[in-house]
Amino acid sequence: TMSEIDVIRAQIAGCWQVDPGMKGIEDLVVEIVVQLNPDGSVVRADFADPSRVAGGGTYAIFAESARRAVLKCSPLRVPTKSYQTWKQILLEFNVREMLGL
Repeated sequence: TMSEIDVIRAQIAGCWQVDPGMKGIEDLVVEIVVQLNPDGSVVRADFADPSRVAGGGTYAIFAESARRAVLKCSPLRVPTKSYQTWKQILLEFNVREMLGL
């Protein structure tokens, strides 16, 4: 459910380190497809649109920081009873929402 994803996002936001002084990140959004084991450990964290990351620049730095946050927070605290619902989720990283800018 959305509330379960919000709980997961909140955990990852605590692991996400973004330089708020980095120019041009205020409106960037990156989506990461995350596959989890039943214990909440991350199996994979892939960019939903890898072609944007391949272009390098600010977006690539921003996207890599989001991916590192997912990996750093592993294992995530997730409800074991609904594993089929969240075993693969799409997480959206938005600076304004996740860091309150």
